[in-house]
Amino acid sequence: MHVQQRLSLLTASLALGAAALTGCSQQTATPDAEQSGSNRPTSSAPAAPAGGTDDSSPSAEDESGSADAGATQQGPVRFGQTVTYPDKISIKVDPPKEFKPTEYAVTDPEPGVKHVMFVVTVVNKSEKPLDLSLMMLTVQSGNTEATEIFDPENKLEGAPSTKVQPGRESTFRVGFSVSDPNDIVMDVNPQDNFERADVTFTSK
Repeated sequence: MHVQQRLSLLTASLALGAAALTGCSQQTATPDAEQSGSNRPTSSAPAAPAGGTDDSSPSAEDESGSADAGATQQGPVRFGQTVTYPDKISIKVDPPKEFKPTEYAVTDPEPGVKHVMFVVTVVNKSEKPLDLSLMMLTVQSGNTEATEIFDPENKLEGAPSTKVQPGRESTFRVGFSVSDPNDIVMDVNPQDNFERADVTFTSK
């Protein structure tokens, strides 16, 4: 799906969602053990980006983990942890890795910014297909809003368009230009039914 089409869909859906939320309470995700879908490959490590990565940045193995299942989320969770909504939709965002965008990437031209990518895994153990095409992911770094990177050669094309069927999972990449790769906050929301509260992942 092209960026302009995705933005148009988001605008229309957010307007509908704002009306639907009037008088309704939202589901809150809580920390959980890592989940997996029936379609997860035996080896699920993503291929190396086209532009290369900085191996000095944190890896999923360095910071990954899960909080006690059933605990109540009192605030942000760390990158690498898994959170699950009451309807059994789970989200995990791996720690960021610095990378070099390719020649035709759409990114922030400001001097001094760093480019990082995240691997996002969504597991659907609910009873309905999950539409990720409207999924919202926003990032703040330091005290500034980060700019999303679109770089097809590095598989940075936003959330996938194919619905996640019950019992399955979807893994994809997102990239952002940030002012401080050591200070990142990401808000995530599937936005498929506007009944779920945001989940916040952080590097600190």
